[in-house]
Amino acid sequence: MALASLHQRLTGTLGQAAQHADDEVRAFEKELIRQAGATADETDPDPGFPVPEKSDLLAPAVLDPLSRKTIQAEGAHETAKADLRTAQSQIPYADALGTALEAASRQAAVWKSVSDQLTDGKFLTYLTDQRTHALLRHGSRILRQISMGDYAFTDDFQILERATNHARDPETLSGGETFQSSLALALALVELHNTSHNKLESLFLDEGFGSLDNIRLGDTLAVLSDSVAQDKRVIVISHLFPVAEVVDNVLLINKTGQGSTAAWLTPQQRTAAIHDGIQRLLENT
Repeated sequence: MALASLHQRLTGTLGQAAQHADDEVRAFEKELIRQAGATADETDPDPGFPVPEKSDLLAPAVLDPLSRKTIQAEGAHETAKADLRTAQSQIPYADALGTALEAASRQAAVWKSVSDQLTDGKFLTYLTDQRTHALLRHGSRILRQISMGDYAFTDDFQILERATNHARDPETLSGGETFQSSLALALALVELHNTSHNKLESLFLDEGFGSLDNIRLGDTLAVLSDSVAQDKRVIVISHLFPVAEVVDNVLLINKTGQGSTAAWLTPQQRTAAIHDGIQRLLENT
């Protein structure tokens, strides 16, 4: 009875094992057939292998092609791992190269822009604009000095009333304001020219001082005195005797019936001429 019971249990166990083995074989057969009919892709252009119909799946005719494919796949896997290691080792260099390429690209864009601007028309226009802006910048500073801070230049040569921040057309200026503006630009031109390698040492001013009131005349003459102190020669032609007070060298021109006479005045003669001229003006008013 014990043997019969053991026989029954063993028979059941063997039956289960046989069924499991049969399932495994069928699953293997199904997977083998699926792999054998695999289609080509970018990783394996020839993935399939032949499986004879109605043959033992464990027969050499079936397993040999599978074995070769396995060996090929393992070799490809090792090659891929080596390529991956090589690629990973190159990542820092690739990053550095990418950063360098980006910087070079930005620099190339800058030089391309410079190259575009260096054409004859654009470059000359750029230089002209830069010199014009510098001239107006210096001119505005001088104009503020001689106009008691009332006026400055705009970027397009308009006159800016600083109290109202309103731009005026130069044609709307009075005679004195026009003279001050012209004088500011002239002195600015001398100052700007002296910043280059060439030095402009002389400036001729013909009249215009008579259009200024006493305060503006004093401010203007003070600016001219500063200009002379900066190694510039300013030649002023004027009939106003107060102008002579700020000029070291005075050439007095007198008109007579026989013609005109010219003489350089000594400091004493200059003082006397200024006094006499002012006295005559007072007598005529």
